[in-house]
Amino acid sequence: MKALWLGLVLVAACAEVQLPVRFALAPAQAGPAAVDNLVRALAASGITPATVDRQTGIVQTEWQDTNFMYGQVQDQTATIVRRYTITLAPAGSGLEVLVRMDTQRCAQGTFSSGPNGFHGTCVQMDGVVAQHQKDLNALGAKLKQALGAS
Repeated sequence: MKALWLGLVLVAACAEVQLPVRFALAPAQAGPAAVDNLVRALAASGITPATVDRQTGIVQTEWQDTNFMYGQVQDQTATIVRRYTITLAPAGSGLEVLVRMDTQRCAQGTFSSGPNGFHGTCVQMDGVVAQHQKDLNALGAKLKQALGAS
């Protein structure tokens, strides 16, 4: 019965190709404070940055358990764990912002993240489920508005 239930979950929520969110910042918004503005915009959305690299313009959020059950890992029910990676890269006289999601399927209760990185019984996902794509799109729209992108 458990295998049937898991099969139904997989059929109802198949992973699809992730569509990262991209937008441009004009030169006025692309100054040295752009990364700090991004960190503030994430915090205003209730998302905690885990790493902020001002030199490369890459911000990664903490890994979060979505509590979205998705298949199995080593014969245990798996949950999807995700983080967001936001990259600010020079583009002309402004910046291109790329918002994407990193996802893994982890056996429930076997993973942790902290200052020493991410550990657990997990496998990389090749896509995202539809609800998580919607979450990514919503975050991208919030960041675009907060950063003053046109």
